[in-house]
Amino acid sequence: MTEPPAVESTVDEFGGLDTLVNNASASLVASFDDISENGFRTILEVNLAGAATCAHEAAGHLADGSGTVINPSSVAGQRGAPYMSHYAAAKAGVENLTRSLVVEWADRDVRVNCLVPGYVTTPGVE
Repeated sequence: MTEPPAVESTVDEFGGLDTLVNNASASLVASFDDISENGFRTILEVNLAGAATCAHEAAGHLADGSGTVINPSSVAGQRGAPYMSHYAAAKAGVENLTRSLVVEWADRDVRVNCLVPGYVTTPGVE
């Protein structure tokens, strides 16, 4: 995986990295029947693959015993969401990525947590 510029520039600027917040997210409103394959893959790429890529590249910088990863998810990842199957699937993946990293990185003392807010009305949703 290619190191995201944010990881490299943060380490260069501050001499290390102790917290990663995987806050990049994208969605659109479309029924499962109407969303294109490209649209579905794009939402998975931003929400799930983006979190995995950033966590992977930050891992070596977080492993000093004080590292924390925060992965925002959504209630949609737990319950599904009409007209947002792509987003719900991606967020379910983020939650399971989090659970996996909790176990895998426990011996490195890296904390990995997932925040799961309910529905939030934002300008993008409106």
